[in-house]
Amino acid sequence: MKDRTRDYYSRLEKEHTRALWQIVSTDSPDGRQEPTPLAQPYLWKWERVFPLLQEAVSVVNMDRASERRVLVLTNP
Repeated sequence: MKDRTRDYYSRLEKEHTRALWQIVSTDSPDGRQEPTPLAQPYLWKWERVFPLLQEAVSVVNMDRASERRVLVLTNP
C-alpha cells in the first residue's frame, strides 16, 4: 500500500469513519457483507411521543435549555 493511501486510511480512522469499499466483501454474490446491526428495531408512535414534545413547552424553561426543545429518539 502506498504511503499516501495508508495516510488517508489513517485519517479516516481518526475521524471514526471507514470507506465503503473497505467494508465491501467479494465473498458474497453481490459483493457485500451481511449486515450485523447492534440496534434492535423499534417503532416510535407519534401519538405517544408528540404529546411529550408539546409538554416540554410548559415544563422546560428556555433559560436552562438550549435554543430549542428537541427530543432525541434513542434505541432501547
